[in-house]
Amino acid sequence: MNDGWRPTNSIPLFLYHEEWQPYRSANAAKPEKKSRPIRYGERRDAYIFAHYRRKLSVPYEQRLADIGISDCPIAYRQIPKPGTNGGKCNIDFAKDAFDEVDRLGDCVAVALDIKGYFENLPIHVSRLSGAIFWASMSFPLTTMLSSRTSPSTTL
Repeated sequence: MNDGWRPTNSIPLFLYHEEWQPYRSANAAKPEKKSRPIRYGERRDAYIFAHYRRKLSVPYEQRLADIGISDCPIAYRQIPKPGTNGGKCNIDFAKDAFDEVDRLGDCVAVALDIKGYFENLPIHVSRLSGAIFWASMSFPLTTMLSSRTSPSTTL
């Protein structure tokens, strides 16, 4: 199965495929099962990602607040759920979106799911984007460029 995965431009990850049966109404034909690739980082990569998440979460949240978009990005963030000790989940974000549509009244809402976005994003593009975003922060960006980076993808 070719799912767009190119190991030459991404960090090695463990892979398995999650399958599910799409919803159908009672009188409709049974559709074929759907499948999507699920990847997990290696243990070493997971430790590196966790380290940078701890270092970057506070300045990242501050940067989002500074530029006035702290209520926009929801991916890869732990956003507190009021009245609980936990964070919001997809159901909470969907409710927030529907509440906002109700509040606005006459409006257009667009939901996107870009298939294969991260799998097809060259790693040097994400590193460059991260380096540009964090250029004003006091943390060593050169450590983001691991030994796996080819000379053509350095800053």
